[in-house]
Amino acid sequence: MKSNRKGIVLMDELSLFTLALGLSKPWQVVDIRFSKEEGRLDLRIDFPRGAKFPCPTCEGQECEVHDTKDRTWRHLNFFQYETYLHARVPRVGCDRCGIKQVEVPWARPGSGFTLLFEMLVLQLSREMSVAGVADVTAESANRIWRILAHYVEEARRRVDLSGFAEEPGELESSISSPAGYALINPHKIEENRLI
Repeated sequence: MKSNRKGIVLMDELSLFTLALGLSKPWQVVDIRFSKEEGRLDLRIDFPRGAKFPCPTCEGQECEVHDTKDRTWRHLNFFQYETYLHARVPRVGCDRCGIKQVEVPWARPGSGFTLLFEMLVLQLSREMSVAGVADVTAESANRIWRILAHYVEEARRRVDLSGFAEEPGELESSISSPAGYALINPHKIEENRLI
């Protein structure tokens, strides 16, 4: 960032996008590619040579970068332009844990979307169908379903099910009738809760 003669801070484009994405050192936006024809904005994020990262397993010492892998994530649109973040994600060499992949602060491991994009999908999904969310975000319904499946599974793992019965009642069923039915006999249910 630079200052003019009056002391007003002037921000270049790279610093502006670094700030807008909430990146902290050593991460920074190093390149911007915009295509009006494609309706697309690509932001390249990188870290300076010699940067160190804490081991993601033991969170101990700062470790040197062993190697990197190029990754891309879909981000929230900037105005009407689809935005993608690109970064080389480092693996670090930890003396205790060996070679480990660093987690980037803008996305969960294994996701092709930023956390902000995923939060948008979750919010939209409360108000509209998956097909509607896919249309609004210009993503496939399958990719939207994968985001939702991740967060549903995460929420399910957090729920304490210890107070629920494993076999809450006796299932009575009949498929001989034209309508077919399945009933749980409430007299067989003890004082356990049902899901």
